[in-house]
Amino acid sequence: MSIRALLRRVPRRGHLCQTLLPRFQAPHAHLREMSNLTSSESMGDGGPSPGLKFCGKGGEDVGDGSGWEREVSVLDKEEGWRRMSARLPEANVHGPNKIYSMYSSVLGGVVTDPSLFVVPIDDHIFHRGHGIFDTLNISDGNVYGLDFHLDRLMSGAKLARIDLSKAKFLGCTSDEREQKARLRAILLRTVAASGQRNHVFCRYWLSVGRGDFNITPTRCIGGCVFYVVVHERLAPKNQEESDKGFTIRENTVSIPFKDKLLATIKSTNYLVNALCAQEAQEKTGTGTSQGLQLDENGNLAEFAIGAVAIVDKNGVIRSPKQDRILPSTTLNRAFELVQENLIPQGLVTGVEFSDITKEEAYMAKEMLAFGGGTIRAVVELDKKTIGDGTPGPVAMALRGLLTKELKESEFVDEIPYI
Repeated sequence: MSIRALLRRVPRRGHLCQTLLPRFQAPHAHLREMSNLTSSESMGDGGPSPGLKFCGKGGEDVGDGSGWEREVSVLDKEEGWRRMSARLPEANVHGPNKIYSMYSSVLGGVVTDPSLFVVPIDDHIFHRGHGIFDTLNISDGNVYGLDFHLDRLMSGAKLARIDLSKAKFLGCTSDEREQKARLRAILLRTVAASGQRNHVFCRYWLSVGRGDFNITPTRCIGGCVFYVVVHERLAPKNQEESDKGFTIRENTVSIPFKDKLLATIKSTNYLVNALCAQEAQEKTGTGTSQGLQLDENGNLAEFAIGAVAIVDKNGVIRSPKQDRILPSTTLNRAFELVQENLIPQGLVTGVEFSDITKEEAYMAKEMLAFGGGTIRAVVELDKKTIGDGTPGPVAMALRGLLTKELKESEFVDEIPYI
């Protein structure tokens, strides 16, 4: 059947009645009158009201038979701000991750009022996905790994063609040391403004720019844009809950693997990652699975939001080569800790980046998941038990080392609280 024939078979519904179009041409006084409707009368809350009627081709009502109509309110600045001030804080208070502070280079500062936790719709990070991001761990009033996370962000900016030298919020400097110093100051100041010392997480995004809806940033204003958020990180209530969260069941997924460029940039294009985690959670029936992707040869690649490693039958900790996946700062530091601690103790015989088949994973002594400064023990993959089905000695040792690392290592920066 031809495309034209198929289109003829599609019911043509939802045409806007021509007689109602003049409502959009109403004078400002009428727009203000429309904006004074209560929230139950607005389209936002789905309440019926005398407004724009949606009709079929011949003008007939296409509602549910009761002649439903919905109001499309045109808000003036005052009413728009009133609703934003009411609804954004409500979402922040009742959501699973309360936001404490936000920096926006668009505003040029840090805000703590939830009604200001917004991103412009003309930002290319939103409508084109042209942006990158990274994160920071916060523990006992310190941030961990700021330097190597900023190094990854700046490296990713080059790959994503985000020119930091034209960023007004960085002073339009081409000196990379100065750029890094200013980014560092913004991050620390935003975390300090949160007033939180524990159980929070810092995320930050670098956008190519804002100001239009073009595919390229050539007409953006002010150079690249930077956003930082410090939000609640739900913590286990007790040791039993912590131990339970330390073990996970995982599944390989059918979602296609990213190409090399996108896979090695921590970009905001996380649709593949999200679908990967969704598929895995449907398969395992748990909300903690991330999903393990495979490369085109069927070898292990990475989890949706983390790196994977195994302890093989020879006692070697192995992880996939990082030329096709995102370099994990947590895994790389863990490998250093293994060489400094676990090899001398005899728990591990070596570390290695190499191809890992699914069969090798199934037969591994241990499987490990790294990300966000933490480690978890994978005790099941594709419904096959890994090892004896409990966290092994390497996982337990690294858990202790990484926990200590967040508090006492050379990679800790003190937060400058006011």
